[in-house]
Amino acid sequence: MKLSIYLLRDNYSELDNFLKEKYRNNEVPIDELEPSEALPYESRTFLLESTRNTPRWAKYVESHFPVTDLKITNYSFVHLLKASDRIFALTFGYGHTMLDTSRMEPNFGLKVCANVIDPARLTTLDVRNIDVVTKQQRTHLSAAADVLDFGIELEEEWIRFLSGVPLDPSIADSIAGADALKIKSEVKLEDLAQKCSTILNLYNSDRYKENFSFLDHYRAIGKKDPIIQYLEVELENRILSQSTAKISIASPEMPDEQNIDRYKIYSGYKKNYFTELKLEEVYRFLTSYPDIENPLEKAHIIPLDHDDNPCAKSASLRDYMVCEVAYEDNVFVLSAGVWFRVNSDYAQSVREKARQIQDLTTDLALIPLSPGESEKDYNERLSSERNWVKMDRDFISINEPYQRVEVCDVMANDNRLLCIKKMTRSSTLSHLFAQASVSAELLRGDESYKSQIIKILQNAGRSVDIENPKPTFVLSFITEKEGPLWESIFLFSAIHLVRQTQFIQRLGFEVAIAKINIE
Repeated sequence: MKLSIYLLRDNYSELDNFLKEKYRNNEVPIDELEPSEALPYESRTFLLESTRNTPRWAKYVESHFPVTDLKITNYSFVHLLKASDRIFALTFGYGHTMLDTSRMEPNFGLKVCANVIDPARLTTLDVRNIDVVTKQQRTHLSAAADVLDFGIELEEEWIRFLSGVPLDPSIADSIAGADALKIKSEVKLEDLAQKCSTILNLYNSDRYKENFSFLDHYRAIGKKDPIIQYLEVELENRILSQSTAKISIASPEMPDEQNIDRYKIYSGYKKNYFTELKLEEVYRFLTSYPDIENPLEKAHIIPLDHDDNPCAKSASLRDYMVCEVAYEDNVFVLSAGVWFRVNSDYAQSVREKARQIQDLTTDLALIPLSPGESEKDYNERLSSERNWVKMDRDFISINEPYQRVEVCDVMANDNRLLCIKKMTRSSTLSHLFAQASVSAELLRGDESYKSQIIKILQNAGRSVDIENPKPTFVLSFITEKEGPLWESIFLFSAIHLVRQTQFIQRLGFEVAIAKINIE
């Protein structure tokens, strides 16, 4: 039997504390079930049967088929129990939707898995980068393998879900976890409390540090931490001012993209629908309904399929927000409803690696960007004044997977390839890093690409040897920020910078950075 088990935070002592308020207060009636045979532990069990209206797709076909009487029925089952002075929930069907997620122990299942899974027998990973530009992916291997076989960037990814084979088969045949722990086990219901006690001991273990120490790069901050109040005020101010600085929106859990038809954002009877998850859609909703108090908690978003059935749990707007805040020499990141403090040693290590990247700001002395000047115009002016070759928007056509590629923005003397972007947001810097790494990869392995670069340079009146001296990709940042680049760049952009630098260097090229001031 596959079981889904959740753990209630330790500051709650009553079984029904795990239920959402509307069920605790009987605003939505639910049936409490009594066991036919007494269980050897304290427990309460609830069942909710809900019948929805005719599925939305029926309207499309009802003119030709008798489907108007169809109804959708869902069942939600929750078994709450005490074990080792903690409260657990076992759910079936849509039972998980009856639980109050704010009272749930975050990453309970993930930590148990990290403590018990054979590190050489992982099967699935969900990862999400903790950044303003969010990338999520689920990787499933056909055969159990080591974490390195998943091809993920451990330095910048937050592992949100693990599954694999336990070292000890008595724990479960297979195990998976995020907030919930999912086990395949033949444990009987009367023995469930004993199993939960064993699981709790595994949750409290630090064994995971032997093989999954990277899980500590980002540490979730408890809701009672004094810093939370400051971070929440900062987040609220950005929402109210409709800021786009270091703030974005992303699904708090891996969405079922194939089944999602649209999203609903709502607060009470106020609602909007949209087909793409965008921050601007949130701001449009809040502008339409300015009277919503505490929209971060009162507004919710839910993905819906073609029948308007939920594709995932409804979550508060706060759970959807991604935000980066700098405070007292620390960087904090909100992702999937959880604030993270970046491990200081890890952050320091990233900064140190960034500091070691060659800085050509003084040597190149690039001209400053004029007020109102576009990057396109700047590249033209820089090329003209320095007698360099402008390659911005001069695309090279190649085969899959890249199709059309910009070699760089400006080709300076001594085979210095300048990639130039404004240091305003993570998305533009991600494009900058990608431009350099893609170009470097092609330059190393594609002779046609190299030949086309040489042709462009020759057409510009240059006779060059593209391999001598060794090409240097110069990542050039337009910024008003003072201080060295390695220090002023956003932390998560610094992580990307370090990773892309290492990648390009492994291809046999040099990497440097340079600052472009703004007049």
